Amino acid sequence: MAKNKKSNALKPETKERASAVEATNQPSTTVVDDVAGHLNLDWGKGWLGSLVFYIAISFSIFQITTSFGVPLDKDFFASVKGLDLLFLIRAGLLIWLGYLAYLAWHRRFTVAHAFGFLAVICAVELVAEFAGGVPSQVVRAIHVGFLTLLGGAMLANSFENRLLKAAMWVVGILGFLVGFYQWQFYLPLIDRSGFLNEIDLAVGTPRSPFYSSWCGASWVRRLRSSAALRSPTRSSATTCPRRSITAATPTSR
Repeated sequence: MAKNKKSNALKPETKERASAVEATNQPSTTVVDDVAGHLNLDWGKGWLGSLVFYIAISFSIFQITTSFGVPLDKDFFASVKGLDLLFLIRAGLLIWLGYLAYLAWHRRFTVAHAFGFLAVICAVELVAEFAGGVPSQVVRAIHVGFLTLLGGAMLANSFENRLLKAAMWVVGILGFLVGFYQWQFYLPLIDRSGFLNEIDLAVGTPRSPFYSSWCGASWVRRLRSSAALRSPTRSSATTCPRRSITAATPTSR
């Protein structure tokens, strides 16, 4: 009993040491400024947030499919014409469409379901136009178009002003349509290489201002967030979005 009392008397000191050692082993959280243009670190709220998310999904599908360069229209069997990868993908989309009809019948269909289906089918059809292999010029045009659209949408999420939101969406959509023009008229543009007509010039020229507007809006957001960081009257909750980075602290022995 005496030994137990003695050990109990030493317990507070032992607990302090144990807690100190445990504190050194716990990961430390460092809050750093988000360097990616001070954008919101989410997709947005409501149906617009869902739309931005599925634009990114469509962009990813397009990039992954074109990066592998697998021909979608190559028949699996020489004796069976038309049975190729593109046929299977479209068959899967039809099954998915039937499932969406089932959800609509039971009143469980949402906007997110529609955006998801449209994102996948748009990416598939963009690639299916050149199923044997998408030309690099078209890949680059659609790539930049998707970037402009996604960048404009995410910048729109970072602004509270409705006019700025609408302006960023317009910049993004028009930038994507420029890339879509090159997708639609790829062969005529190749034929007219070096002798572009007025429509080609009218469509292609605005891309530089679109990109400039995208960069300008990003810098406006960055400057406003930097000013908020430097202001002593602003609390940390009202400054620009921040990302928490967790790093393990080495154990002191």
